[in-house]
Amino acid sequence: MRKILLSLVLLAAGVFTATAQDYTESQEGFLLNVGVHYGIGFSGSYEYYNDWERDYRRENNRGLTLDVSLYYKLDNYNCIGFVYTNYSTDMETSNVYAYAPGNDYEPIGITDVRNEVSVSLYAPSYMVNFRLPENTRHELNLEQAIGYIRYKEDAYYPELYEIRGGGIGFLSSLSYRYEIIDNFVIGPKISYTTGIVFGLNVTGPGNYDANIDLLDDDMRSVNRFDAGISACYRF
Repeated sequence: MRKILLSLVLLAAGVFTATAQDYTESQEGFLLNVGVHYGIGFSGSYEYYNDWERDYRRENNRGLTLDVSLYYKLDNYNCIGFVYTNYSTDMETSNVYAYAPGNDYEPIGITDVRNEVSVSLYAPSYMVNFRLPENTRHELNLEQAIGYIRYKEDAYYPELYEIRGGGIGFLSSLSYRYEIIDNFVIGPKISYTTGIVFGLNVTGPGNYDANIDLLDDDMRSVNRFDAGISACYRF
């Protein structure tokens, strides 16, 4: 009986030691993350739009966000890297009394309007990766990034006007992931992106080219909530 008890104690001690070693072993290496999310832009600055277009943009504030990031894990928790995100949405309406850029005082009449919008963020980033002992398969991630935000819009009124701008953007995210196979984890992710575009350049038909400087009370703000799935491969 004593031999059996001693064997069980030694076995338990061995399991505990192995678990502790797994936890303290370095988890350094690269993390490649890819995500697909549903994005909702819940606020914005639309002072330079007319009434119908202001409502039109606020009603069409949902789109698809894709993100890719590459991190290097310095130790068991801290990661540094670079993140790229792109949010895109298409808007369309018919039979509106539209004004095109450069034609503010003479409306172009009743027409169909389509807008293709994308907002991209390019940013160095920091992430805390709470990776539990290797004999479990769970992890939690907190991410922060700050970098360049790029606004791009193709507006058809019905002729094409290209609107481009840039500014500063911020990203915060929280994700939980589960390891389904060795070195590959997947799970839900939520994130918040905010930023300010300081100016816009508009080009269009007839060699139209104009710069719009957005003043402090009229900056194009970017505020978006994303929710979706994130996957990561470790190597």
